[in-house]
Amino acid sequence: MLFPIEFRYIRGDQAWLSPFYGRDRCSIAAHAMQGEQHDYLLSELGPVYRRHGARPHWGKLHDRRPTELRALYPQWQAFAAVRRELDPQGRMLTPYMKQLLGES
Repeated sequence: MLFPIEFRYIRGDQAWLSPFYGRDRCSIAAHAMQGEQHDYLLSELGPVYRRHGARPHWGKLHDRRPTELRALYPQWQAFAAVRRELDPQGRMLTPYMKQLLGES
């Protein structure tokens, strides 16, 4: 089954970890059906997204690492401080989120 590539323009916002924080941008998302192979999407599109400074959507699969994410989001440190203040034991973090946020 073939899923389309979704392209849309989005206004900038003020949400610290939004892909559109502080800037009007476009979103380009590639989709795969549940159960369909999708690794090729990450390996083929990841370099394109990196080249253009794309920030990943937190609800989508991506191949970014914590050091890359910190560099992409201007308010990363502020978010991390608030997250630790509100959840100092990390009880709301899944193992995946701990790794993604660089807190594992």
